[in-house]
Amino acid sequence: MNNKNVEEKMKIIHNKMNKHKQIKGSILIRDNGLHISSKLPGEKYENRKISAHIATIFRHMSKKIKSNEAKIRLTNGVNLYIKHIPNKKMLLASITDNAASPILKGLMVRYSRKIHNIFS
Repeated sequence: MNNKNVEEKMKIIHNKMNKHKQIKGSILIRDNGLHISSKLPGEKYENRKISAHIATIFRHMSKKIKSNEAKIRLTNGVNLYIKHIPNKKMLLASITDNAASPILKGLMVRYSRKIHNIFS
């Protein structure tokens, strides 16, 4: 698949995700912490560091909770919702105000399917 085409499709998906009021930013990473794409405030270097931290946290949590998704509450009312796409070995994470919302879960399922289809 053409790399430019994948990058453009990922940009479109991040833009669509971030249009939803609940989602403040999104990031797609490999299981091992490598940054694939994101739409987060800040510099790219910071996004790559964040990717590694998110993957490490999810790797440790998933062993304990035995789930393909995790909701993490950070300080200042910021939450992370992480959805694992196991057959593609990727993590889709979103920064939200409320990670417990059922609407958010539906959005993450929808966008993880779209990402799965891009990389199929």
